[in-house]
Amino acid sequence: MEMHRSVYFFIILFSALFFVSCGDGGSNAQTTNLSAKTQYLSISKAPASSSVSIFQNVSLEFSAELNVSSVDSNTAYIMDSLGSVFGSEVEVDELDNSKITFIPHKYFSPDSSYTIVITTGIKDKLGRSLSENFYHLFSTQAEEVEIATLFVKSTKPSNNKIDIDPSSDFYLEFNRFVSQGNVAGNSVLELRNANGELVDGISKVFNSTISFIPTDELNTTQEYTLTLIDGVSDMFGNIYDADSNISSWNFTTTDAGFSYNKSGISRISEDDLGKSSYMIRTLKQTSTNSIVVIGTIRGIDLYKINYLIPFSKPSIEFLYSYELPSKVNALATFDDVYIIAGTKENGIYSFAAGESNLIEVSHFPSSESIYGISIGKTQGGIIDRAYAVGPKYGMGIFALYSNGVLETLTHVDQNNSIMID
Repeated sequence: MEMHRSVYFFIILFSALFFVSCGDGGSNAQTTNLSAKTQYLSISKAPASSSVSIFQNVSLEFSAELNVSSVDSNTAYIMDSLGSVFGSEVEVDELDNSKITFIPHKYFSPDSSYTIVITTGIKDKLGRSLSENFYHLFSTQAEEVEIATLFVKSTKPSNNKIDIDPSSDFYLEFNRFVSQGNVAGNSVLELRNANGELVDGISKVFNSTISFIPTDELNTTQEYTLTLIDGVSDMFGNIYDADSNISSWNFTTTDAGFSYNKSGISRISEDDLGKSSYMIRTLKQTSTNSIVVIGTIRGIDLYKINYLIPFSKPSIEFLYSYELPSKVNALATFDDVYIIAGTKENGIYSFAAGESNLIEVSHFPSSESIYGISIGKTQGGIIDRAYAVGPKYGMGIFALYSNGVLETLTHVDQNNSIMID
C-alpha cells in the first residue's frame, strides 16, 4: 500500500511539471521578459558628461516616481576627483518626483572631474531600486573664479544700535553669495548677553545673507553681542577672515514700556484701534514715527505712530483706508512705499502707498485663501521674489520689480506639506 502511494505521488508531480513546461510557451516567455524589464528602477536622463558650468546645479531623472524618504545624502551624492564627497544637498522635485537635483554647497571647481553616485538605497513608490549602484562622470568648464576678499557689507542691527526689538531676527549681508555648507547645522553666529551667556538660536543662509533667529527670549534693556565665528566662506570657497575683519556687533534691546511685535513695530491693541486687526506691518520708520499698515476684515488701513516721549506709549494717527472685497490674511512691505496683500478669497494684490490713498499696481485673483507672504532679496539688496502660500492655494512664486509690479513665475498646487509660519 505504501508503495502505491509513492508511485501515485510521482505520477501527479510529473504531470504537473509537464503541464507547466508544455503550456502557452509564447505567453509565458513574454511575461518573463516583461518582468525582467520592470523589476528594477533605472536612470532615464543624466547630466552632460562634459562642459558643465561650475555655477549650475545638476539633475537626474528616473524611470518612475521616487519614494522621497529614500533620497538623502547617503543614497545620492557627488564625489570629487580625489574620491572625497563633494558637499551638496539633494532634493526631489516637488512637481515631478522622478527627478532629483543636487544643489552644491559651493561652486564646482573649473576644469575638474566629478562623479555622481546613486545607490540601490533609492526606491521608487513601488519599492523598486536600481539593479546596481549608478555612477556618472562629468567634467566642468574652465570658467573664471572670484578670489577677492569676502567681507560683510551691512548688518541688522548696526553696531552699537539701541532700542532694538527683543523679538528681532539678526542679519549679516556679505558682498557675495555665502556657502550654505558652512552654515547648515553649525552656529556660525553667536549671540551672548552682557554676562557672556549664550543665547540659543538658528543660523540660516539666503544668497548673500546669514540670519540668526533666536529661540531664547531676549531681555529688555539688555546689552547683547552678535559674533561671527570662523568657518564662513563664499560659493567660490573664499573664507571670511574673522581675525582681520570686524566680527562682533553690539546692540541694546528696548525698554519694556516701548514694546514691539515680531514685525518690528509698536504693539497696537484692538482697543487702541477700535476694531479687530488681522495683520500689522511697518511700511516706513524714522526716529520720530512709523507708518503702519494694518490688514482688516474689509481691506487695509494706514496709521502713523508718533513717538512723542521715549519709552512712553506712542500716539496713533489714522491716515486712510483702502477697501478690498474680502479679509486681508497676510501682508508684506518693502522700500518704504510698496505693500503686498494676501486675501481670504480675492487673491494677491500689490500697492504703492500715496499721500492719501493706495494705488493698485498688480492683482492676481484666487478664490483660495492666502495665509502667508514673504519677500526674498538677492545679492545687493535687490528684492526679486515674492512668495504666497495657503493650505488650499498652494504656493505662488512671483518676480517682484522695484516699481512694485508682480509677475507670476510658477505655482505649486495644494500640498499637505506646505507649512504656514
